[in-house]
Amino acid sequence: MSADYEFIHDADRCVACGLCVAFCPQYCLEVDDNGMPRAVDMEACVGCTTCSGQCPQRAIVIKSCLLYTSPSPR
Repeated sequence: MSADYEFIHDADRCVACGLCVAFCPQYCLEVDDNGMPRAVDMEACVGCTTCSGQCPQRAIVIKSCLLYTSPSPR
């Protein structure tokens, strides 16, 4: 099963504050050995974007991988 959302992290902008990890309600992120956030369970991600909203440097984007189709006419 593939994840519905992709975690995109801009390491050049990130200041390794850990707010994204602390505020993720689904525990999808963790801090790596360098203090940078990384995705560990994107299948649990619900796309709430709380992590990116807490980032003071705007170093995170949550991208939807969902494909939408229009409903078929009746």
